Amino acid sequence: METLHIAAFGHSIALRGKSSHTVKPWINILADKPNLKIVNSGVILCSIERILWQLKQHKRIDLAILFYGDPSFYFTPNFPNRDFKYFSEEKFDDKASTFTGMDQVQDQLHESFLKGTHINKEEFLAALKVYNKWFFDHTLQRNRATGAIMQIDQYLKHRQIPAIHCPSKRDWNFLPPWFEFQTGIVDYSIPEFQYNHYRENDGLVSPNHINQEGNEIIAEKILSMMPEAFRKAEKSGLINSIPG
Repeated sequence: METLHIAAFGHSIALRGKSSHTVKPWINILADKPNLKIVNSGVILCSIERILWQLKQHKRIDLAILFYGDPSFYFTPNFPNRDFKYFSEEKFDDKASTFTGMDQVQDQLHESFLKGTHINKEEFLAALKVYNKWFFDHTLQRNRATGAIMQIDQYLKHRQIPAIHCPSKRDWNFLPPWFEFQTGIVDYSIPEFQYNHYRENDGLVSPNHINQEGNEIIAEKILSMMPEAFRKAEKSGLINSIPG
């Protein structure tokens, strides 16, 4: 049987675990399965625009698993391991102290137009605070998120990539009612694992904030949905045959 290239996209629920974590995330469980290769995983506060950007970086994806989060998550392309979320000026300073991956801010910057630029954590957070105050608009951000999702679906269709779309009911109020995914099946239940009794609050224990039992359930659920996603893709003409 050929190896399937599985790409997971989205926020912390799709984070890959490290040896230091007590809990083994569902994505690591899938990576241990024979004939499955994980070619992408999530980032902290992943914006929908980042999902579109990451999707285009891969030459081969046999199945995409996409988690769409809060549209107030905004893309910061020069950070490879996280995006950021809008906070009001009154709450920003308190919330900024909880940002992870910020201690080596210079090391996180991509070699782009910022190459050679020296910036420390304090300078970056000051710039972020100014952006939140003067340049962020909720309506604009929702429009950008909506456009990105439509492009994601169109790109998946163009590349003939079956998908499991996992939007959160808590954030899923910004798309027009006439929009429907054309490239796979939709599941609203998995994102709820970060909020129900399977939640694990300590990120040092579980990177995706779901306990071990919950991650095992998610892994089995995704494995059971994969054949359905391929069957639907074949029936709709998205793919010519089911991998196997």
